[in-house]
Amino acid sequence: MAETTGWDSPWAVRVIGLVTSLILLVVVLAGVKWVVKLQLLLLAILMLSVLDFLVGTFAHTDYGKYKPGQVAHEYERNVSHTHCCAQC
Repeated sequence: MAETTGWDSPWAVRVIGLVTSLILLVVVLAGVKWVVKLQLLLLAILMLSVLDFLVGTFAHTDYGKYKPGQVAHEYERNVSHTHCCAQC
């Protein structure tokens, strides 16, 4: 960061490091409860996205696209080792 701003002095690098460390220290000391709540929120979002993926995998709205049993056949074909790239 010191080079991008034109500060070539070694003291500029030390000051930027010190300021960054102090900012991180303040965040850690003041925001432990905030960090835990944010992590729980991110975990909930991740769980919802996994649930959405699972529901979307087995529920589809275009029933005319597949014949009965074709979805299971496509699933087996996609997870088998024969359905792989040419370099395998």
